[in-house]
Amino acid sequence: MSYEVQVRRAAELDIAEAQVWYETQQTGLGADFRSEISQVIDRLAASPLIYQIVHRDIRRAIVRRFPYLIWYHVAA
Repeated sequence: MSYEVQVRRAAELDIAEAQVWYETQQTGLGADFRSEISQVIDRLAASPLIYQIVHRDIRRAIVRRFPYLIWYHVAA
C-alpha cells in the first residue's frame, strides 16, 4: 500500500532554493539533490512509520547525501 505524501508550499520553495544553491556549487549537484529528496519522499509514501517520532507526532527523515532533513507527520 502506498500513502499520499503532501508537501507544503513553503517546503517546496525551500527544496527549490536548495536545489538552485547546490547547482551553483557544482553542475549536476542540484539534480542530485532533487533526486535524493524524491527518494526520501518515495520511501515515506511506501513506509511512513520507518522514522521515529522526535517530538509529539513529528518525525524526521534524513537525506543521506546532503545535510538536509525532512520533517513530517502521518495523518490518521
